[in-house]
This record gives sequence, C-alpha cells and structure tokens, in this order.
Amino acid sequence: MAPLVANSTGIYAQSNEYQRTVALQIAGKDLEKSAKKILASTQGIQPAPSLGISEFTLTLEGSVQAEKSTAFPRLVGQLLKGIRKDIYVLTYALHDRNGQAMTQGKTVTELPPYEVVYPATQVNYAPSSDILDSVIQQLIPQLLPHIQASPWQAQVLSHVDASHITMSAGAKGGIRIGDIFKTATLPVSVLQVVMFENVADGGNRAVLRLLQGPIPRVGKPLVPA
Repeated sequence: MAPLVANSTGIYAQSNEYQRTVALQIAGKDLEKSAKKILASTQGIQPAPSLGISEFTLTLEGSVQAEKSTAFPRLVGQLLKGIRKDIYVLTYALHDRNGQAMTQGKTVTELPPYEVVYPATQVNYAPSSDILDSVIQQLIPQLLPHIQASPWQAQVLSHVDASHITMSAGAKGGIRIGDIFKTATLPVSVLQVVMFENVADGGNRAVLRLLQGPIPRVGKPLVPA
C-alpha cells in the first residue's frame, strides 16, 4: 500500500460541494491539452487522474474541414492564389459512470482565412491553442447542466484492512478529514475519512474508517451521509 498521509489542517466540517471528476478520451494531443486546462479551471470540475475512477467520461474529436460555401475558380495547368476559409468541427459525447449517454453533438467554429495556392488538394490549417481553448470554453456550458444534475458519487476502491477502505476521490476533489459517507445501496455502511493515500500520478485518495455496518465491497457506490 502507498504511504498514508494525514491532512495537516485537521478536522473539517462535512462538505457536499465536491469536485466532479471527468475522464477524457480525446483524439489529438493539442485538443487534449486544451481540454485538460479548461476543465481544470472550471469551478466544480476536475479532469480525472490517470489512475482514478471518474464520474463522467467526455469524448472529443476535432477536425478541420473546408467550408463548403467557399469556392474558387481553377485554371487548368496554372496556379491560382486565393483566400480559403475552413471550419473546425468538434464532435463530443458525455457519458455517466454507467456508460449511458447524457448529451452529445457537435460544434462548428469558423477559422481565420488564410492564403493558399490552387489547385489545393487538402486542408493544411492547424488551429492555434487559443482557438482550441475557445472551442472548449464554449462547450462547457452545454456540459455543466448534465453534470450538475447528476448526484455526486464515489466508489470503494480497495480494502486496507478489516475496518478501512480507500475511496475513488481525494483531497483534490474537495474531500476532507472528518467527512462522513455511507453506501448508496443496502446493506448500509457508514464511514469517515481519516487520512489520504498517495498514488503514483501525484494525487491522493481518501482512506475511510468503518463506523457502522459491514465493510463494503469493492466497487460499491458511496454518497455523503
């Protein structure tokens, strides 16, 4: 087991305003970088750690496409310069912890025009990081209502011993020592956060002591008591 680290700030009152964790499945490193940055700066949401369990999964795929309404004359055997305008199409899907689709669709963003030499055989424009950031920022308001409407849940990750378990959320998600949780299904168990366990990706997850009921099985959902 990884080292256990007590929270140096002591006992806190119970808080139900926990961060919602979103796992990302994204094609393209630039898009992934922008998505992680914007999600991390959005109040109430955080990208799920690589070794953690998320509440939601956001799938993104972006592509640059030629704007269909833009046409240029061509002269056979001659080169012709022109101004080309493309669009960036972002396809998205948000799924809950059970894999059920919550919302999906696509957004279309006009890209700055650029000069090309015709006949042009393919799109050769790569959107900047600022454009990708803006695309993700415009997407967030479409995702938030679905995320906020879903009740917060965590899961039992592992058994530490006969009276302690680890949970799929930690201090970065707003969990604090002294917070109390219960299992969402029967038989009901009540547990309290006593410390945090460091994990390989630099984060941590909560360790809870059993207060009442049987030790819950791995995978069982937990909710604030």
